Amino acid sequence: MISVNKILKAEHVQIFFICFLLPFFLKIIASFFAQFSGFGTPGISSVSGIFGLLAYYLFLSIAAWFWSVGFLLKDYISKDKIFDFKYFKWAIVFIAIIVPIVSIVLGEMQELGFITANSGFTFSDPITMFLAFVYILLYMSSSLWIFIYISRGLAIATLSVHSDSILVSQIKYFFLLLFLPLGIWFIQPRINKLVSEESE
Repeated sequence: MISVNKILKAEHVQIFFICFLLPFFLKIIASFFAQFSGFGTPGISSVSGIFGLLAYYLFLSIAAWFWSVGFLLKDYISKDKIFDFKYFKWAIVFIAIIVPIVSIVLGEMQELGFITANSGFTFSDPITMFLAFVYILLYMSSSLWIFIYISRGLAIATLSVHSDSILVSQIKYFFLLLFLPLGIWFIQPRINKLVSEESE
């Protein structure tokens, strides 16, 4: 199992390849095979499922990267009570575990005919509308909290290497996280430097 320390010490090129590039190509391959699964070709559906599972497994590496960075930064922002690590932890759990489970359940319900193109989520049912609202709200707030937590921690941890205020630096890191495939090339070197300084 990959440790937190190994993830933090990885180069930005490695993180980019494992967390973004490889899952992207595996997802494309899974979608390609899924197009032929309805033609009765033996094994095609299984191949599509295997590549889909591999893509999801590697997608979890993104959550592992977020978790590792948050774990590294928790001591830097421990004085701010609002930035409690437990809230960050639950946000990661929701995004990495709960969201995929809900997606799988909805997919199975569609496969079994409980959700169709004509009778799908029209939000005409008050209970369905309320549950969908809560789910979307939790998803958006969890994602936002992860970005805010890490950007705040990075702003404090790297305060000595930039002349900006903590708030300005936090905003910069937030937008780097927002455009993460690009932002990883700027953030990971900072993470490498923090880990190197802590180990000295």
